[in-house]
Amino acid sequence: MELEEKIKKVEESVKNRATTAMLSEMRKDLEMKIDSLREEIESIRREEEERLRDLEMKIDGIRNEVKALNLKRENVDKDLDELRRYLMRYEKLSRRVRNIEEIMGVEEEIDVNKIPPSILRLVYQYTLNDAIAMLRKYVGPSEAERIIVEVLQDVRTKTSGTELFKFKDGKIEARDVEKAIKKRLISPKQIHLTYVEIINKIKEYLPGYIPKNFASLLRTKGQEYAIETSTENRIRVEMLERNFDRIRSEMAYQENVIREDISEMKRMLEMDMQDMRRNFEERFRGIENAIDAIGEEIRKIYDLFDRLSPYLDVVRRRTYAEVEDAIPAEGVRRDELNYPSRILEDFLNDGINSGRVIVVDDVVYSVPKVKDRILDIIGDGSASYSTIRKETGYPKELLVTVLEWMKEEGLVEEKKYGKGKKYKRR
Repeated sequence: MELEEKIKKVEESVKNRATTAMLSEMRKDLEMKIDSLREEIESIRREEEERLRDLEMKIDGIRNEVKALNLKRENVDKDLDELRRYLMRYEKLSRRVRNIEEIMGVEEEIDVNKIPPSILRLVYQYTLNDAIAMLRKYVGPSEAERIIVEVLQDVRTKTSGTELFKFKDGKIEARDVEKAIKKRLISPKQIHLTYVEIINKIKEYLPGYIPKNFASLLRTKGQEYAIETSTENRIRVEMLERNFDRIRSEMAYQENVIREDISEMKRMLEMDMQDMRRNFEERFRGIENAIDAIGEEIRKIYDLFDRLSPYLDVVRRRTYAEVEDAIPAEGVRRDELNYPSRILEDFLNDGINSGRVIVVDDVVYSVPKVKDRILDIIGDGSASYSTIRKETGYPKELLVTVLEWMKEEGLVEEKKYGKGKKYKRR
């Protein structure tokens, strides 16, 4: 009597708390936690060693960078001295350049391919805007603008590149000309032909007008551009010198700060390492004690598991039979089975693997009950597939699978019936 009461108590306890699979999983989980703790200790040790190595490598890297910066500073000083001498010679040569009188016409032969695009842009803008200014004096501002728009539209129909000359706020802008030449979207020769065509069209409205000499302007504007560029370069050099002096001072300051930071960081890191080592030793001792305690608990659980195994198997079979009995022939939704989730999952896994249960669209079917239902419909005669499906209402996936199993088990045989199939008992 006492043994039967113990069995009943064990059955109730297992139904509400655990199964054989749960005890096995508890054992695996404890073993995994112990392995994880050991790996964590070893990982922390490796990480701290790597941090020390990385810090030493960073300190060496900073020292090398400081040496490299000192070498670059010496090289920059030499380059600045050379650039100053070059600028002084260039300014002396620029002061000797003489202004050239405009003595030739716009159509003088020039190899525009050899002219820098920035110089061409300046000359195009200067000559065209000079012609536009004369046109305003001759016909008035409004008429002049109308004529320029008409000229550009007329030239656009005869040659390409006109769209690069923008008429804006009463002036011609040729910035797009410079951009197009630099990007090689159009050749300088084609641009120049377009420019000449525009000048010639404007001349038709200005009797006796002689455009500014293009070749002379190229030389004059080239000299002006060179002088402006030289001045801009000298200003940039002066700015570079000031910035370099500022950077040099900042570098010296940062170098001192870095040294102090490294020293402080090293000291703090050593203190942290000492604290961490003490903490690790304490934690490790605590973990070892915990592992010993867990090992003792595991041994107790193994002993209990060995004693309960026969009873648990009996309980498991009874529980699975009880769950299977609760499944009607037409199937039931998984969430309508009022059993603990762990027990239900174990039952379904076992039933699916053994072929006693099929789950379709979250509806659970008992295979033996499905077979009995099909055999009842077939009776002593036969029944077509469509008849069986209509009367049972089973999903196609379920019905096809169970019929195949019944054929393999020799419960029914299948015969073709027109386009369909018929089944009868064997």
